[in-house]
Amino acid sequence: MIGVGIDVSKLKSTICIMNEYGEVLQKPYEIMHTETDLKELTGRIKDYGGKNDVRVVMEATGAYSRPILYYLLDEDIFVSEINPLAMKKYRSDINFRGVKNDSIDAIAIAQYAVEKWNRLKEYKKADEEYAAMKALSRQYLSYMKPHVALTQNLDHLIDQVMPGIKTEFEGYDPVTGKDKLADFLEEFRHYDYITSLGPKKFEEKFNKWAKKKGYRPRQGKSGKIYLLAKEGIPTLTYDSTSRLLVQQAAEAVRGMNQVLYRILAQIRELAEKRPEYSAVRSMSGVGDVLAPLLVAEVGDPRRYHSGDALIACIGIDVPPYESGKFKASERRITRKGSKQLRKLGYLLVKNLRKIKPTQDTAVYDYYLKKKAEGKKDKQAIVAGMNKFFRIYYARAMEAYRDQAEKE
Repeated sequence: MIGVGIDVSKLKSTICIMNEYGEVLQKPYEIMHTETDLKELTGRIKDYGGKNDVRVVMEATGAYSRPILYYLLDEDIFVSEINPLAMKKYRSDINFRGVKNDSIDAIAIAQYAVEKWNRLKEYKKADEEYAAMKALSRQYLSYMKPHVALTQNLDHLIDQVMPGIKTEFEGYDPVTGKDKLADFLEEFRHYDYITSLGPKKFEEKFNKWAKKKGYRPRQGKSGKIYLLAKEGIPTLTYDSTSRLLVQQAAEAVRGMNQVLYRILAQIRELAEKRPEYSAVRSMSGVGDVLAPLLVAEVGDPRRYHSGDALIACIGIDVPPYESGKFKASERRITRKGSKQLRKLGYLLVKNLRKIKPTQDTAVYDYYLKKKAEGKKDKQAIVAGMNKFFRIYYARAMEAYRDQAEKE
């Protein structure tokens, strides 16, 4: 039993090798994530034996650990990725003084590999399409924060140059990638400009703009907008400064809209190839945006042994807490899991509250049931999320079984 502990850092790692008696066979040393160093490490690991004799353990550090992780897996070496929180707790048990550096961490990870030998699970590479979808999904979700900030900034400017105009245009549509309001601001940036044209000329320019952008405005739309411009009271003067502010803000929003649209379209294209996509898309509250993101973030459902495992990985499980005759009745969710899936589940339940579905109402009914029991709104939402992901797992696995039977 040989344990290899790898403390991963950016572009480099610290290696320690230990046997089952706790004897350090190889003192901690650094390697770079290069072909030469990784080849040397692979040869050194194989000198101690094969998969049955040597097990490599490293913390899950995302992009930092991928080069060395995938290299070792391609060389048919047993590698196990450990949750950093689990490793942190383990280190605190054996190192109560809290001393920390890369060498000490590598020794602790190697010791963990030896002590937890029989509990280690070999890392399995995800399907390439699932891996691509997840990478795209993380990119999409990371861009949502600046997208919100840019949109809020544009809204603030609109209130100063065109108060009330937002009620006349739809905002960003993630499915089509269009944003009528941002497109409108590209051409018409201030109420004073609209009124300076006069109603007839504005109508001509408005209709020409709509035709160019592929919109079909309702009859009398231009007249309504002109009336708003005439009655509105802008707080920013119509000059080169206000024009530049609106132009740049609108272009920034439109640019970010296109980035999000292209990423989501690519996720959807990949997700539609998976057996579970149609089943997930048909669930109440799941639209053309949530469906591909859910498939991407959950990944291959077959890697979970049950719905409970999926719930635990999301971090919305409520583990029991008992001691003697004491049994806690009020417990919080662990929040130790995918925050992205927790966010998507929260949006799903909020969608259900808005649409109030009449078909496929299991999740919505469960949410209402918890509310009727006196649960707080957040508790009821989490309960609804729990119900949704259990149904998600069941339907996704059924889709895979159906595919297997057809094949």
